[in-house]
Amino acid sequence: MAGLAAANPASARIAAAVEAVQSGVFSSNFDASLQALLDSIKSGNDDMFVAEDFESYMAAQDRIDELYKSEDLWTNMSITNCLNSGDFCRCTDQGV
Repeated sequence: MAGLAAANPASARIAAAVEAVQSGVFSSNFDASLQALLDSIKSGNDDMFVAEDFESYMAAQDRIDELYKSEDLWTNMSITNCLNSGDFCRCTDQGV
């Protein structure tokens, strides 16, 4: 992963994430089937484009973390999202 992080400083975050997954931070039962995906990210042969989308995902997560700090705003947004999901459910039920 050193090459990945050196090639792109933003890649340091994905390198740390890959290392965390492999070390069992998220689960004590690391599923070996993830190894091929992690190897592809580390080697630069990322056919699933995980690394390509990672920084935008992390930017969105950073925004979520900030929003969550405001309990009133987060509650309002959560309720609004739930109320709006009814329209989505009706659309999927109707095949729209």
